[in-house]
Amino acid sequence: MASEFISSDIVSILLFMSPGFLTIALVGKLYGIAIEMEQFEKTVWSLIASIPIGIMFVYLNEINSIDSFLNCFLVHPLRSTFEIIVFSLILALLVSLIIQHKYLENLSMKLIHNKDDGFQTDRTVWDRFMQKNIGKAAIVETHNSVYKGWLSANSSRKEKREIVLDSPVIVYVHENGNTEDFPYGKQIILFGEDIKSITILEED
Repeated sequence: MASEFISSDIVSILLFMSPGFLTIALVGKLYGIAIEMEQFEKTVWSLIASIPIGIMFVYLNEINSIDSFLNCFLVHPLRSTFEIIVFSLILALLVSLIIQHKYLENLSMKLIHNKDDGFQTDRTVWDRFMQKNIGKAAIVETHNSVYKGWLSANSSRKEKREIVLDSPVIVYVHENGNTEDFPYGKQIILFGEDIKSITILEED
């Protein structure tokens, strides 16, 4: 009896969490992106997404215990499954709309800049510097040359550090200290291991 009780609890918990995984998958489809997360992150977010869905399901079916939650699926499997899918779709749609309207992005930016609360993020100094200065004129010094151009793209987070300069020129320094610019194509990509410094030029 004890083992059956434990087994029913496990099944109920899995049923409770499954809508969250469905919601995360639907968000990726509705938002038009592949959600890249570690398995632990996906599990945590799925559990969080399962909570509002579970509350709606419990309220609608007047469930007051774990056994009742499982019995609801056993007695009304099609209706219960349909309700879970509908609730997951509604939540996924709401989350997708929020993402598309930049609400979550604005909230995350506020949290990132609020360092007093110890909020942790995988955004690096490189990410923040490039995000702040993308599109601006810059001088990039490498081990062999000095380039000037417009920052147009960059890698981020776990990717290898790379930047793209639009309308690049090579800056040549004469013996008398004067500089001369030589056009160097339409775009150039520079790799992090070769970059010594990046100087953002003052805007006119």
